[in-house]
Amino acid sequence: DTAVATGAACTGAKGGDGGEPDSGNKVARAGAGGAGGNGGIGGSGSGGTGGPSYSLVYRGTKPAYTEPDSTLTAGAGGEAGPGGQLDMDAPKAPDGSAGVSGTELEIP
Repeated sequence: DTAVATGAACTGAKGGDGGEPDSGNKVARAGAGGAGGNGGIGGSGSGGTGGPSYSLVYRGTKPAYTEPDSTLTAGAGGEAGPGGQLDMDAPKAPDGSAGVSGTELEIP
């Protein structure tokens, strides 16, 4: 489902004042700058990061286990989310990153 958004109907800020005239008054004070233009359309959002995957997560004392009775196997982290795209003509936002994985994670 794609949506086409337009810029907000807001006008940019007023331009700055012109400089002072020269000492001989041969060049008059300059006029103020014009207002800025309207904002553009919003961009596409980047993809989300995949979730983590750990075999053993603990806080405090690490649980005791012996091999081969207990074998920790690291799984794959979650998949990266795809980057968004406003419409087919708009540039695609970057994809997210894959989730981390490991056999053990100690939580401080």
